Amino acid sequence: MQMSTDELRQGTLKLPPVLFASSGALRSFQRRCDEVTRLLLSQVESSLGISLADRHTVEEPSESGLKLIYEPSLDRVTDVGENKHCDSGTWTMLFYDAMGVQVYLGPDKEGEKLDEWRFLPPPPKGCVLVHPGSSLERLTGRKVKSPLHRVTQPSNGAEVRYLLCYF
Repeated sequence: MQMSTDELRQGTLKLPPVLFASSGALRSFQRRCDEVTRLLLSQVESSLGISLADRHTVEEPSESGLKLIYEPSLDRVTDVGENKHCDSGTWTMLFYDAMGVQVYLGPDKEGEKLDEWRFLPPPPKGCVLVHPGSSLERLTGRKVKSPLHRVTQPSNGAEVRYLLCYF
């Protein structure tokens, strides 16, 4: 389920009944994620000496939003389809509590090809995994890189898993 920032701000998002009572909390959560996004952009601006302030403003329409993902694990790891990708926006914030996100480790500085995937453990309670997207990579002239990653599972066995993303 996707919840666009603009629809949350305007109160026009059509939520399913099970989430309707939580609409205020969802709007507050989205606002906090947006504030973190602007804070991170200001830190990148300071570090790299480039202007990004106009890339995430409250006044302008936004392509940001929350996405609730139901990602069940399967009986066998070999049945998991390939879904490697880089996210397209400026930042992705990923809230999850079960192992399943992998990041690709490519060549190191000496040019040695590692060519392996590593699981990223769920962040500690109250924390979030944040990584840059392809838009930020372009805006910074590739000084900030968007990581190639995928969602999979560490072992056999079907389970229910949910992830919450802010893009």
